[in-house]
Amino acid sequence: FRTGGQLGAQVLQRVTDESKQERAQADELLQNIPDRFIELGKSEMLARRLCHVQLKELHHMKESGLLTSSEAGQIERQVLEASRQIADAPKETWLSHGAGAALFPGGVEPGDARRPM
Repeated sequence: FRTGGQLGAQVLQRVTDESKQERAQADELLQNIPDRFIELGKSEMLARRLCHVQLKELHHMKESGLLTSSEAGQIERQVLEASRQIADAPKETWLSHGAGAALFPGGVEPGDARRPM
């Protein structure tokens, strides 16, 4: 947007300074969060992202004629249910299972050859 001369420069400088200060506060806060909670957040974001990717692939397969509407609907319900379970799972569940362990019924344990869809 366009601002007028000196006043615009002052406003821009103030916004920049406040932004830097808030960023420093956020960095400090993140330094005090235990690593296991950072890992938890990243794991949950990855799990949600994988569900989103699966839905995109599912819609592509349906549009390409590889899946019928019925088949796509059934798989979509499973993916959406997994997304709900991810969102609703108590954080203690995530933390107690460790990396790679199956959290949900029908999940895949480490070393299991099955691939969930």
